[in-house]
Parts: sequence; structure tokens; C-alpha cells
Amino acid sequence: MNSQELLEYVRRVKDLEIGVYEAKQINDKFPESYVAQMPKRPAEPRYLSGMIPPPPQEPDEQNTGGAAAACFIVALVFLFFGINSLSALNFLIAGLATIVAVGILIDGKRRQEREEEEYQAKLQEYENNLGQYQLRLSEIESENQKKRDMYEKQLVAYSEEVADYESRGKAVMHELFDAKWNLEEALISLYEEGIIYSKYRNLVAVSTIYEYLASGRCDQLEGPNGAYNLYEMELRQNIVIGQLSTITEHLEQIKENQYTLYYEIQNANRNSESMLSSIGDDVKFSAYQNAATAKNVETMRYISTMKNVWNGKGF
Repeated sequence: MNSQELLEYVRRVKDLEIGVYEAKQINDKFPESYVAQMPKRPAEPRYLSGMIPPPPQEPDEQNTGGAAAACFIVALVFLFFGINSLSALNFLIAGLATIVAVGILIDGKRRQEREEEEYQAKLQEYENNLGQYQLRLSEIESENQKKRDMYEKQLVAYSEEVADYESRGKAVMHELFDAKWNLEEALISLYEEGIIYSKYRNLVAVSTIYEYLASGRCDQLEGPNGAYNLYEMELRQNIVIGQLSTITEHLEQIKENQYTLYYEIQNANRNSESMLSSIGDDVKFSAYQNAATAKNVETMRYISTMKNVWNGKGF
């Protein structure tokens, strides 16, 4: 295999590795996105309510008789002493007490009449409001019934939407699984050609090795000047990072020394987020599945073609 054939082979492996990475991202995050995009149950409407008008409070009975009676008693007492002693002061006090008692009775009577008038006015207003309330109550019940009928229709539509969403969700899960299987099968088939040593059959190593080959830093895999040796040396010197989990947590750290991997992971993350943002898009997921199937078929065709070439060269 010459350098151009090797570069093409490693590129294909790299593309399938990133494809499998993307498919795993989509499959792993699908359940969370599926639940988040589940149709929302319609909110129950706020029903109108009529407040029955409170009746007016009846006026308190004016208890003025006690105070008036006390004043009359005082007047009688001083009148009695005045008659016995012929004291002008006692007559005066008796007179004043009588006047006060009469005043109390008159004022109490007037206050009672005034409060009774106010009560009758409020009672008339209450009866008017009560009649309006009964009319309004019929209107409120009519409005509430309309809201109940509309809410029932919304619930029926919601149930149908949920059933459709669940059906489409199952179909999408099948498409995602099928796409992932096709990509993994194609990748395994390429690896089984035995061109890349088993230790380096992973996304990080393959992407970094591809960058070595594409940039011209290496033109072969093995040997002291090969891509394997350069990769191991840069791992030991902490120039590149070999753990995918570390890379995904600190992606910006590899931008300078593992740019190809940086670009591919960023692009895969964007694609997976775009796919998961619209689970209801049947066309998008069907296209994704078809693309993965086509990738599998094309990979098998490539392997078959290259085997014929290699056999013709005596490999």
C-alpha cells in the first residue's frame, strides 16, 4: 500500500470512527431529549366564579332605656330630698337629671330611626344585587361549560398527539440503532483488513495518525519515522492526549496539536445536538439512517475494490 492509498484508508477509518462516536452520542442522549420534547398536557382553564352578595347587617337595638332610667331615678331621689328639705339645689339637680333622661330617650329614638332607614336602603340594594347575581350566575355557568368543552377537546387532541409522538419515537429509536449498527459494522470490516495495529484502533489514535499522514509529517505507520512511533513519543511528552474522556471534557486543549480530532468532535457534537433538537423530524432521521446504510455499502465496495488492487500487486 503506497502513501496515498494508506492516507485514503486511514481517512475512511477516521470518518467511520467519528461517525460511530456521533451515533453513540445521539443514541445515549436520545431518551433525555425524547422526554424533554414530549407534548405538554394542556393547562386546565381557570373557571369563573360568582360571589354571592352578603346581606346587610341588621342595626343593633339602641339600649338607651337603662341610661334614661338611671337619670329618672337620680331625678326622683333629688326631688324627694328637695321636697323634704325645700332645697333649691336638689330641685335643680332633679330637673337637670330629668332633662338629661328625656334627651337620652329622644336621641336614642332618632338614632334608631336613622339606622333603620340606612338598613332598609342597604336591604333594597342587597335584594337588587342578589337578583343580578342570579342572572350573572347563569351566564357564568354557561361560560364555564364552554371552557370545559374546549378543555375536553384539547385533552383528546393531546392524547392523540402523545400516541403519535410515542409511535414516532419508537421508529426513530429503530432508525438510530440501525444507523449505529451499519457504521460499526463498516468500521469493524475496515479494521479486519489488519492494516492498523489493534492498539491504535480508536478515534483518538486514528484521527491523530491521520493528521500526521495528511500533513506530511509521516508517510507510513511502522518504523522509527512512522506514525505509530511519533504518536507514542508525543503521548509521553504530553503533546497530545490519548484519552477520549479527557478530550471531550477539555476539548479546547487539543486545538493546536490535534486539530483534526478537535474539528471532527466539534462537528459531531453539533450534528448530534441538531438531530436531538427535533425528534419529531421524521425526514431528518430517515435521511440519517439512509446515509449510514449507504456508508456501510460504500465501505464494503471500497474493501472489495482495494482487495482486487492489492491482489493484483501481489499483496
